[in-house]
Amino acid sequence: EGIPGAYDALGLLDAEDKNTAMATADMGNALKFYEDIHDSSGLLETYHGLGTVYEEKGDIEKALSYYLRVLVQYEHRAVKPEAYFVLLDRIGHLYLKKGNTDAALHYLEEGIHNSPSPAVKDTQLTLLNAEGKVYEQRGEKAKALQYYKRELDEAKKYSKPEEEARALISIAHVLKRQNAGQSLADLKTALHIASDLHEPKLEASIYQALAGVYQQQNDYREAMNALEEQHRLLDSLLNADTAKDIAAM
Repeated sequence: EGIPGAYDALGLLDAEDKNTAMATADMGNALKFYEDIHDSSGLLETYHGLGTVYEEKGDIEKALSYYLRVLVQYEHRAVKPEAYFVLLDRIGHLYLKKGNTDAALHYLEEGIHNSPSPAVKDTQLTLLNAEGKVYEQRGEKAKALQYYKRELDEAKKYSKPEEEARALISIAHVLKRQNAGQSLADLKTALHIASDLHEPKLEASIYQALAGVYQQQNDYREAMNALEEQHRLLDSLLNADTAKDIAAM
């Protein structure tokens, strides 16, 4: 019973390395084992994995075909697993890449509507942010703000500080042109949260956003300071990763 799970894990690792042929071979082996032991849940996980393989490859149509096949099966279940909501997020993102914002919104909204349980709160927050981004891409800033603020409220309610920071970054991006002062205030609040969480990658993205607002205001000194801090954080992350690779070798 553990063998197909191992093949699934190997397939996902091969997909990360862009070795699609090996990844699909691993997943094919997993499917055979799951079929032999009549494990329907395992089969769905492998089809989900195949969607991930083709998404990594950049083959949107094939990725969607696997994701939608799994989604149909999950929709028949009275209690939806977390994988169902993750799928809706991925499907929404792929339709957005295709430029089909109506389809993207349909699947994202389906996930938000069906995820009242606190157990899938992280995924619901991700879906709210994704829907905000779709509206922002369509130029509907008021709608985008509505979803980002809802994400912020939910993140506060359920004590999800990292998601709170991400919501503030998204809000600041929308407000950058119309209310730069509020945008800066939101980003500084997000920076304080990220600093408390010791999340340098998140901090770096906030400094990049700060630099953009300062540049818009022609405050080039502060923009440069923010960019320098961003580069310092990214360099420290790179050095840490390099040290881990050396230690592993």
